[in-house]
Amino acid sequence: MRILFVILLTCLLVAPAGCQKKKSSKKKSASSARASRTPTRKRTTKSGSPRGRLNLSSNPPEQIIFVPPAGSGNTIVLPEVKKILDMVKQASQDAPTTVIWLLDTTASNAPLLNNVTTQLGYFFQQAGNEQASQDLLTAIVSFAAEGRWITEQPTADKTILSDALTQLGQDSSGHEQAFTVLGEVIDKSIHYRIEDQRQVVIVVVTDEAGDDDDRADAVLAATTRYAIPIYVIGPAAPFGRSALLADSVEVNSGAEAEDGWKPIYQGPESRHSERLQLPFAGFGMNMERVHSGFGPFSWERVCRASGGSYLAVVMPGYSTNMMRDLQSGGTYLMGRLDPEQMPRYTPDYISESAYRQLLSDNAARRALHEAAKLPPVGLLDRPQTTFNVRSEAQLANDLGKAQLAAARLEPAIQKLHTTLKSGEQDRQTLSRPRWQAGYDLAMGRTLAARARIEGYNAMLALLKRGKVFENPGSTTWILVPDDTLNVGSNYERMVDGARNYLQGVIGDHKGTPWARVAARELETKLGWKWTEQ
Repeated sequence: MRILFVILLTCLLVAPAGCQKKKSSKKKSASSARASRTPTRKRTTKSGSPRGRLNLSSNPPEQIIFVPPAGSGNTIVLPEVKKILDMVKQASQDAPTTVIWLLDTTASNAPLLNNVTTQLGYFFQQAGNEQASQDLLTAIVSFAAEGRWITEQPTADKTILSDALTQLGQDSSGHEQAFTVLGEVIDKSIHYRIEDQRQVVIVVVTDEAGDDDDRADAVLAATTRYAIPIYVIGPAAPFGRSALLADSVEVNSGAEAEDGWKPIYQGPESRHSERLQLPFAGFGMNMERVHSGFGPFSWERVCRASGGSYLAVVMPGYSTNMMRDLQSGGTYLMGRLDPEQMPRYTPDYISESAYRQLLSDNAARRALHEAAKLPPVGLLDRPQTTFNVRSEAQLANDLGKAQLAAARLEPAIQKLHTTLKSGEQDRQTLSRPRWQAGYDLAMGRTLAARARIEGYNAMLALLKRGKVFENPGSTTWILVPDDTLNVGSNYERMVDGARNYLQGVIGDHKGTPWARVAARELETKLGWKWTEQ
């Protein structure tokens, strides 16, 4: 009975938030009405203040304005959407406001779009008399290869807005002319901004960087001239990469057969990639899906310059399966980024000419840029490490064949190192942590790759010159990874240099993707040693 009483009392206290009581023919008394409006007191510590470690507010939390409708499927409540809704609602209380939702209707964006429109639909339903006011007008625009105004004009009619969300459809072209459409929307919005004297806010919902980001500069000029802030809800850019997934969901079978697979462009976070195309020994493609901490470069630049912001969702997903299994794809983070540190590593949101000047002014920056443009460098893929000894001639022949695999890889990794080495004299003049971390990580990883590849070849050459088993009963040499590489001072310097660079990145840039990548690089040993069996 006591448990039943507690449940009943709890339901009565939170009735306005979701426990709907049946209508009663009796009127509430004045005292009970006052009681229903009295907020529940928050539990506090003995000092009377909320527990700071939980980041609690001294005021009761607001209700989350989201109720999944029947049949909506799996829907994630995105705090980024609520942040935008709260912001435009507050803005409309300060001055008449028009908000335009620009929604990407390509197939890859479907899961994210479903989450956003579900929350939007509930917001429109709950708007009531407030939405009937002209203080807050809303327009819905879809885009893919071209834009389409679902609502002919911004409106406060919640029925029109709710119906508009059901008319979005899905585009099968696989093209996102995002900045072209955004420019057209801005042109139309100037009327609302100047003649109607309204605040205008544009919110873009997309999972891609856009196929026409060369139009970003024109968009940026218009937004800053007319003070129209741009907000974008989408995934973070992959660290130093432009694309992650093959576009298996964006184009129909005919387009696939004609053009092949098309990538889903989501980055990089900087104007040009500042990360080497160097794989990881033993980790496959998983290390290519590192969270950069920022949105795609052009989106971030436009948002910041216009007075808006890029709101990176943690994991929008591309399908239900991908949302369940991170190994299947999508942008995700290994570990956590430090939100207090990352602002120090903001990319240079500048024009192409200004970026070129940065490269011209410092040899280390220029070397990193040039190294990042080089073709992908290969690593030893399951090298032969076991050598049975039946005769000296047979062993020499087996070792020679194994050396060929490493020898083919050496020129590319040496070119990468030479390119980076050309900027080493200017490394100490780098002042921004982002460039320091980028250069040091690149040098550390390149030296690590050289040590493993050239060290492997050197160890085989050592055995080829003659090496005696310590145990008379041994018949097989086995090469195993080790922390050292005792085949000459040059190789030892490679190992020491790689370790110093990588450990420096981990120590100096904690809580950043550079530190995460450096730590993963060191999980694979840098040297080799012979054992016998």
